Amino acid sequence: MTDVPTISSTWVKTKFNLLPYLPINAFHSLPSVNRQEYLTFINRDLSLLLKFEFSEFWCQVLFDPSIPQFLDSYLRFKLRNFEAISIPTQGNEGSEQSDDCYDLEFELFKRVLIIFLRLSNISESNKGHWGKEAYEESIKGKFFDIPKLMDICALFGGDNKSIVKDIINNCFTNLSYLQQDLSSTCQQIIELLKKLESQLKLKFSSKESMKVGEVLDVHHYLSDIFQTIKSFGEIYQPSLLTIGKLDPLPLFTTFYRFILPNIEKFWNLDPISQQTQNDKFHQRHLKLRRNILSISMSVFENCFGSPLSNLLNSQKKNNTKGKNQNNQNNSQVSKLLEQMFATLMEALESETEVHEPSFPSFFMDLEKIHKFNQRLLSIHGLLIETYPFIYFNFNFNFNFNLFIYFKKNKFLFLSIFL
Repeated sequence: MTDVPTISSTWVKTKFNLLPYLPINAFHSLPSVNRQEYLTFINRDLSLLLKFEFSEFWCQVLFDPSIPQFLDSYLRFKLRNFEAISIPTQGNEGSEQSDDCYDLEFELFKRVLIIFLRLSNISESNKGHWGKEAYEESIKGKFFDIPKLMDICALFGGDNKSIVKDIINNCFTNLSYLQQDLSSTCQQIIELLKKLESQLKLKFSSKESMKVGEVLDVHHYLSDIFQTIKSFGEIYQPSLLTIGKLDPLPLFTTFYRFILPNIEKFWNLDPISQQTQNDKFHQRHLKLRRNILSISMSVFENCFGSPLSNLLNSQKKNNTKGKNQNNQNNSQVSKLLEQMFATLMEALESETEVHEPSFPSFFMDLEKIHKFNQRLLSIHGLLIETYPFIYFNFNFNFNFNLFIYFKKNKFLFLSIFL
């Protein structure tokens, strides 16, 4: 007689046959489906699933195909926070939920979050334990990849940061393929944004008109992608370094300085939208702009600000050590400053190539909201403290820059000193 493994389809007593998650507006096209009953059934099954012990839980999630399908559909279709102010489209007006449905949605939200937490754990007290290799082999392609982790952060991260951080940290600790997946996913995101930037710049430069539906589609996509980047970066900061290696600040500057103002301009040309949906659009537009600024500042800080500050503070404490230590730090500081200078110069070119004084300034707003100039000045101050005779004793190959505002021209000028 052959022993049956602890995790095996043999131990699956019943299959739940969970239906995919459907957003609320889908029920307008499915009048025969009662949303309250639908949510009740799903909550009932997930409640039972969460009561299973370690082995029983894993048998169920691995060998009942309706569970990964449901979780995938939930991540895809559950409304994000920014979509709570999304513009209604034809067919979803009056789609507010009843109090009963709202409570059921909230219960479902909590259960899905806890399921993802259990899926990210390779052990539960003394009840069971995965080996790392077996866990990774079982999980891969089913529950966790970088796009799914980004969705988890965007969907659950707002009020559940501690739990979501546990999920993300567990996954990166236990799943070796995620680092490579992170690099390729960030590359894909930046490439998609660059492609969209080229298409929209061409459209706006040619004065080609855009319909309200097109404006909303682009606006929704940008809101989604920047909110997702921001949420993931807040939970898993190393992702900001990965994105930063792709030099995104000039691209983000173009979106902020040129793309978004043109989208807003097209929106304002539609009188019907102006009358019925203007407040909601501008709320979402403001949040999108702030997300771009927040991501940009976080990328700058993780790629340049914090590493430079750490190196300079370390050098101040160790400036009595041997020459090799000093030379190594000098080289790292010089390299980071050169990279920072090149990135900011390119971003400034994106800023100043837009000759529309009514459009918002990326760098001015970065200063207003995130005190960007002050951060540059603090780095400069640390440089002076660390290398008081920098211009005489060290052969640094870099330019350092301060941003000076010229109110008449309404753009930034780089003042370079050696």
